Amino acid sequence: MREIKFRGICEEGNKWVFGDIFHGVTYISINVTERFDNYNSIKHVVVKPETVGQYTGLNDKNGNEIYEGDIVSVRYNTLDDFGNFFCIYMNCEIIFEDGSFELYPTNGRIIDITEEMEVIGNIWQNPELLDIENV
Repeated sequence: MREIKFRGICEEGNKWVFGDIFHGVTYISINVTERFDNYNSIKHVVVKPETVGQYTGLNDKNGNEIYEGDIVSVRYNTLDDFGNFFCIYMNCEIIFEDGSFELYPTNGRIIDITEEMEVIGNIWQNPELLDIENV
């Protein structure tokens, strides 16, 4: 079973926080466990709702956790017009759609997740990584 956790960018300080999600009446927070001396404490950190993403349960080739909204560089295997096999690298966004996590390249092709993928950014801090000329 995969670990269920979330991340989001703090309203104050613009830093990523990781933990459980909490939906308040007018805000979304990430519950962060903090360790004090001999006990744990839960702290609610208000985050920008559009930045909340769930952990996919997968890690990239460098061991980094992959979250919804991450941009990954992934190897795509294909054939040219003459039937020759070759691979290219493209940047894809991790999305959650129809009950599953998927890679979504900007040109609309859905491709399989491979062990060659690498987290290179996210859609909030590095949207330029999804520009068509970078794919």
